[in-house]
Amino acid sequence: MKQVRFEFKYILHPTQVVEARDIIHRCMELDPFAPSGSYTVTSLYFDTPTLSDYYEKSSGFLDRKKVRARVYAANLAASDGTVWLEIKQKHNAVFKKTHVAIPQSSWDLILEHRYTELLSHDTRSEIREFLWDLIREKRTPSSFIRYQRTPYVGAHDPSFRITFDSDIETARHDNLTEPLYTYSVKNIGAILEVKFSETLPPWFGHVVRNLNLTRTSFSKYARSIETASLWNPLPR
Repeated sequence: MKQVRFEFKYILHPTQVVEARDIIHRCMELDPFAPSGSYTVTSLYFDTPTLSDYYEKSSGFLDRKKVRARVYAANLAASDGTVWLEIKQKHNAVFKKTHVAIPQSSWDLILEHRYTELLSHDTRSEIREFLWDLIREKRTPSSFIRYQRTPYVGAHDPSFRITFDSDIETARHDNLTEPLYTYSVKNIGAILEVKFSETLPPWFGHVVRNLNLTRTSFSKYARSIETASLWNPLPR
């Protein structure tokens, strides 16, 4: 499935998080997939041998891409066994995301590079596209990233979403299993992400002005790579 939408991001300091959540909670509905109010997102990013995705982001390229696998739990063992394969392509604030769900057995085949065997029983175009990117660009796992997400959806427009992402942690890891240790991505209260298809409601403009928010191009992936590089230098 492919989606084309806009995405705005804002970094919230801890003192702004409570006020922003209070306003948005009154104007939107909690995502029904988060009955307890939040859930854990864990992703494994695949990058090229020279970390081209990271360097294109840090160099300010308008056209960027991320290739990742994701579970909605603290790790694969804590999930229901469903792994989401995603390719996110972005031009400035416009993004297109392709994603597809696979069982853990298919995920194991990907990690073992048994692509032909996987495609022999699952020929969905999204899987072929994901595998093609891995093969053509020699992508391998580059970063394990985990965070807590509090999601809201528009009461009358489900394509309008606002999420608060916090407690970001990362590790150099090659699977969605629990790593031996993680590094905290510090100095951030939460990342406020706004995704929409057409226009933003007027009330959201009041949130931005009242909290004096500034749009940012913050990337959890780029910041995680930089955090881990404090202990493991990046290739140049």
